[in-house]
Amino acid sequence: MQPGSGWIWEVCGSRQEAVVLKEINVKPDPPVPGQNLTVYARGIVNEDIEPGTYADVVVKLGFIRLLSRRFDVCQLAEENDAELKCPKKKGEYEITHTVELPREIPPARFNVHVNGKTQADVDLMCLDLNIDFGRH
Repeated sequence: MQPGSGWIWEVCGSRQEAVVLKEINVKPDPPVPGQNLTVYARGIVNEDIEPGTYADVVVKLGFIRLLSRRFDVCQLAEENDAELKCPKKKGEYEITHTVELPREIPPARFNVHVNGKTQADVDLMCLDLNIDFGRH
């Protein structure tokens, strides 16, 4: 479990998945609604990531499910002009990406769960995030 000022992340899988995160940092810390959020992540890609890879994301506020959606990882990277695009070969990678957070995010604690599969049906990753927007 890796703490930040207003968030905690934890790898929830076996660490044998296609992508294993080693480090995540955000600025500002804690995140602030209506401001840009820059995310730095470092991890290892154990299996090639190609089109067809997907991530399932579930966002909850307490026990209330706010979002449950499947994302095409390669398409999402392309649409958001992400630093890493598909295909991605095995190796260690670092990325930095900035997004604008909506001003309307309420002052509350959100739980985010991410998992998925590669195009070859290998577990992609398992990640749990706990983000507290009540700390700003």
